Amino acid sequence: MQVGHEASRRQQPPPTPRRQAFQGNGFRVGPAGFSDSCSNYKMDETMENQRTNAVRELIENEKLFKKQMTLVSDIMTKNRVPVSITPADLAAVKLNLDDYIYTSAQMIRAYENAVAEAPNGKLAYACVCKHLVPTLPAFRNVMVAYIKDYDPEILQHRPHLVEYFDKAGELLHRLEGQMVILSDRLLKPFQRPFHITCILHRLDKYTPELHPDSAYVKQAKIAIQKACDDAEAAKRADGDYKQYDDFPQLTVDVSAGNSAAGGAFENSRMTNYRKKGKKLSLLIEDLSKWIKLNSEDLKSFIENRRLLIKAVRELLQSLDSAVGSSLPLNFHASSVQHQIRIFDPTMFNRASEEVLDRLKLLTAPLKKMKPSLKKLKSRANDIAKTQRNRTANPATIDAYRRDEKKAMALSEAILGKTEKAIKALFLHYLSHVQRLFNYAAIKENGLDERYTKALVRLREADLKSQVEVIIAIWERQSKVAQGSNPRPNTKDAPTPAHCKARIVYHYSDHQTPPNLQVNDVVYVFRWTDAVRNPEWAEVSDRTGRRFFYPSSRLERLS
Repeated sequence: MQVGHEASRRQQPPPTPRRQAFQGNGFRVGPAGFSDSCSNYKMDETMENQRTNAVRELIENEKLFKKQMTLVSDIMTKNRVPVSITPADLAAVKLNLDDYIYTSAQMIRAYENAVAEAPNGKLAYACVCKHLVPTLPAFRNVMVAYIKDYDPEILQHRPHLVEYFDKAGELLHRLEGQMVILSDRLLKPFQRPFHITCILHRLDKYTPELHPDSAYVKQAKIAIQKACDDAEAAKRADGDYKQYDDFPQLTVDVSAGNSAAGGAFENSRMTNYRKKGKKLSLLIEDLSKWIKLNSEDLKSFIENRRLLIKAVRELLQSLDSAVGSSLPLNFHASSVQHQIRIFDPTMFNRASEEVLDRLKLLTAPLKKMKPSLKKLKSRANDIAKTQRNRTANPATIDAYRRDEKKAMALSEAILGKTEKAIKALFLHYLSHVQRLFNYAAIKENGLDERYTKALVRLREADLKSQVEVIIAIWERQSKVAQGSNPRPNTKDAPTPAHCKARIVYHYSDHQTPPNLQVNDVVYVFRWTDAVRNPEWAEVSDRTGRRFFYPSSRLERLS
């Protein structure tokens, strides 16, 4: 443990921001000492009270955390819990809690030093974050190390520790005088940075820009947020924790023929409803973001295409005037008659906003349903714990089952209606998308035949001469292409039964044997295909199967 403490002391604090000296109203603000300038620096009464409350909460919250964690570490380290625990299990439960407590003590000393330097000990004028910032690197290290190894489902992964946790909770209850659950207490170091962040946000809100602690408050917020990001990246998935299957799972006998293993007293339908409600909430959130993002892109796309339609219309009008055509212009596949220049997305905007508003309304019953289901699950867990000790009250179980039945019926109705409403709203949105596309729909046919009557038709003789020119050009290009890899001369083609060729380059299609390889020998019957095309040769393999092969990929054998 001393090694960890020494490593924490060696951590260098982040560079503090340089603050420019400010002259005004007879006081100077700078990073050097606060006592020589605070006598002239005054805050209004409301701001002073709010900052005093935030600083007091920051200090008292840290002291309470250290006190509670010290007590937890004490009962585990000194074996005060009347249940035996192996060293490996103790290490998995306690983690680096002692390092966390030591860092918390450093932060408390920093706060006390800040208050001691403040004029007349006024909390509003104490530079608490100036003294806090140097301790944050060590805080970040112990926090990330704790969260990296923290197992939120440790009782599921190590079910043999259930009794130890129960007895530890009872001991903490006697020592503190309030209901304590050990798993909740071990969650506090996990939640600690988020609690500090919330207080720092309030402290930043009530710290004026001219306050010497202003820049340090912002720096502390950034450092804590960076530590939270590092901890989130280091957090392991549930499947990464070791499963201890060597220990038997506790079974719970439930009245009325119900049974549950490992404390799973709750009906499986309730579990499915809870998961489905969470998925629907995420679906509504993602769908709302998708509609907001893609609606703007869609309107931009339609507008760009409208500009293209206008340009095409102007071009066709120019062609009409050139050829003397007076046919009506009709670009649209839609039967809706409207001018091309008019583009009014008002209806689409209204429909999008309506869908988004209704999706937002759908989240209300899901949010109301969530706490009631959570409370019901807590009751199920309490009953499961009492069942382990055979002290469950049948009346309590019956009351829970009645409430559970009502909750299942209500949840099923809410989730079913929500699912149908999401589908209907999405289809409604898509119908308006299709209607918007009608503004930009161009007929695929009709434009090619628009000027066919005005085309100049060539005479047959001129057409024949043009074809001959095209063929001559094609033959010339073909000879140039074949120059780099000459084909065998068709005039020297041997008799079909005695010609052999070696495959130089591999080729395969549906009619060639699949086992042909480079350097294989084939028998050539002719160096053309059925229509005398010299690019192909009719060949056969050793099995006698005939097929066509590219002539340029064969080498004649003498």
